[in-house]
Amino acid sequence: MDETPNIVLLMTDEQKASATGTYGNPHVPSAFQDRMAEEGVMFSNAYSTSPICTPSRASIMTGVHPLVHQSTCHQDRVPW
Repeated sequence: MDETPNIVLLMTDEQKASATGTYGNPHVPSAFQDRMAEEGVMFSNAYSTSPICTPSRASIMTGVHPLVHQSTCHQDRVPW
């Protein structure tokens, strides 16, 4: 049997947790997210290297801080 984990990372832009049914909003249906949360891991705390989406996503993809990958605003691209 293969022991390699299956990892799915879902990222949305400008969506707080309370805007989904998964995290308790009764007015927003989120059946797919609910099922994934039930069958996988759901986090209650999150931390970001940057409050701006582009540097934050670049840090997730590179594993380094925005000052290292040099993407610090929306228009920046990672120069590597």
